Amino acid sequence: MDVSRRSLEYAREAAAAESLPVHLIEGSYLEADLGSGFDAAILIYEDYCALSPAQRLALLHRVRDALGPGGHVLFDVTSATRFPEFDDERRVEEILGNGFWAPPPYLGVKETWTYPELRLVLERYVITTRSGSQESAREGLPPAARDSRESTRKFWNWMQCLTPDQVEAELREAGLAVDGLYGDAAGTAYAADAPTFAVVAS
Repeated sequence: MDVSRRSLEYAREAAAAESLPVHLIEGSYLEADLGSGFDAAILIYEDYCALSPAQRLALLHRVRDALGPGGHVLFDVTSATRFPEFDDERRVEEILGNGFWAPPPYLGVKETWTYPELRLVLERYVITTRSGSQESAREGLPPAARDSRESTRKFWNWMQCLTPDQVEAELREAGLAVDGLYGDAAGTAYAADAPTFAVVAS
C-alpha cells in the first residue's frame, strides 16, 4: 500500500520480474481499509518516524486489528543517535537531488529546522521548474520562444528520532509487545550507536 502511484508501479514491475503475485493498493495506511487476518505487516524506509505521535498510535491500532492470531509487525526507525547529524541550514542548488524531484532543469531549495527537545527534524523542499521548457527544447524551439512560466512545489518531511524505549512504550499503548530488536529491516544485529534500528512486535 502506498499513496504514490509511481512507487506502486515500481513495486509491480519488481514483482513481475520475479514472478511474484502481489495485490497493490493506492491509498494511505492511516485511512484505507487494511483488511484482517494477516500473518505480517511491514513498514519500511523509516516511515514510522515521519508520523506524529497520535498518527503512530492510530497506525499501530490499525495494524494490530489487521493482524491475525500470531501475526507480527516489522518496521524500521530513525534512531535518536542520528539526531546530532542534523543542523539548521538552508541550501540552494540547481537540480537538487540529481533529478529526484523533477526532470531537469529545476531549482531546489532545502531548508532544515531542528527541535532538540523532541529530537525532531523538519526538512522543507521548494522545487521550481519552468513549464514547457523541456518540451519546447525537444521541439527545437530557440530559448526566446520557449514557455518560461515557473511552477513551484513544496514538500515537507518530518522525522522524529526515537529510542527503543520510546517505541516499546508506543507499542505497549497500542496493545502490542516487542519480540525482537534489530539493526535494520533486513535483520542485522542491533547496535546502540547505529543510525537506525528495527522492531518486530506482536
